[in-house]
Order: sequence, then structure tokens, then C-alpha cells
Amino acid sequence: MYKSFKEKEIDDIIKHIETRIKEYSLSLTNETGYCELRKFYNTVRNPLDLFVLIAYSFNHQIRFNNSHEFNNPFGRERSCYNPSMQTKLQIFLKRLKTKNITFIAKDFYEFDFSILSSKDFVYCDPPYLITTGTYNDGKRGFTGWNRNEEEKLLSVLCSLNERNIKFALSNVLIHKGKRNDVLSDWIEKKGFHVTHLDYNYSNSSYHTKNRERLSSDEVLITNYQPTNYELQFEF
Repeated sequence: MYKSFKEKEIDDIIKHIETRIKEYSLSLTNETGYCELRKFYNTVRNPLDLFVLIAYSFNHQIRFNNSHEFNNPFGRERSCYNPSMQTKLQIFLKRLKTKNITFIAKDFYEFDFSILSSKDFVYCDPPYLITTGTYNDGKRGFTGWNRNEEEKLLSVLCSLNERNIKFALSNVLIHKGKRNDVLSDWIEKKGFHVTHLDYNYSNSSYHTKNRERLSSDEVLITNYQPTNYELQFEF
């Protein structure tokens, strides 16, 4: 999808989105149109159609079945492609055209980190080991996230640190009474900097009954001391 964003003209992208919305009469309430587009996408697999589906899907989530077919339900009265989303998309597309960006879709341990130097920065936002989502339950035709995957990633970050390459890792130390011992032991052993983030996802965490602020300890782990300016951004 991002490759298509980069390769195609902005006007063509917007026109394609608007054409699909009109063709399938997509709205906050038309679930039938959404399902018809979802069926069409799973046959043709046009990346821009995937964006349209995400715009109208429940919580704007991306979910697939074991056959890699998009199967996220309709976001009735919640999700739609609106003027605000279009404005943000256009800003993103214009910015994308000015940058030399390469999009790569592969497992992180298949990436060639040897091409990086101390002038580079690596940010990692993996699935959280002690939480379960549609992206890490291992039931969607993709590799699930488990202890082995977590340890592989932490090993990669150690290698980057040894080469004086800065990194930042988003993760959760505690969630619903569970503690990520793999991560906490690694932090203690390596002495990396931990910033505890005070985020509230009560609106999106629709399955969570305990929405108190301290129910999760989300952290940003870095191998350097981040500035206050850096921490004002939501990674």
C-alpha cells in the first residue's frame, strides 16, 4: 500500500479512493457495500482498495485470515473516509514525494542491518509479547510473535548498540497483571534508558474492562537519554 502511495500520482490516488466510495456507496452505515468491496479486494488485491477498506473498518484495523484475505468487520457509526482523513492523507503523500524512502516488507531478522552506520536511527514497534491482538496471535497466515521473536529482536538491538547506532523500542512491561520478564531482565542487564509513557487507549481498547491509568506500563526504551522535545511525540 505504501509503495503504491509513493509510486502513483496524488490526484490519481485521491480519485481512486473517491471512485470506490461512490461505486460501493460506502458510508458510516452501509455494511453491505463494505462487505462487497472487501470481497472484491480479496480477489483483485489492489493496495489502494485496502486503504479504502481500512478507512471504513472497525477501529481502522488491519486483519487477515489464514489465506491472507482481509476480514476485519465493518466499523458501523465509527469509521469512515472523511475530510480530515483526506487532508492528512494528502499531507502525507506530498511529504512522501519529497523524501528518498524505501519500503520493505519482510521479517526484521531478514533485514540487512550491516548497511547502517552510527548516523542512522532505528525505531522498533513490535507486537507486545504480553498482549494479544489481531497482529500477533499467530492465526492470520503470518508468523506470530512469541518469546523467541522477542529475544531475536532484543539481540539485534544489542548488536546495534555495540556499533553505536541509536535505537528506540516501544513495548509494554506490565499489562493486566502480566509482566514481560524477558524485556525487564534485558533492560536490567543492559542498563538501557526506560521512559514510562502515560498514554490512555480506553477508546480503542474495547475489550479492556479495567481502563485505569496504571493497568498497563507502556515504555519507550532507548540506548541514549532522550530529550524532553523527543518525548512530546507519540511514537
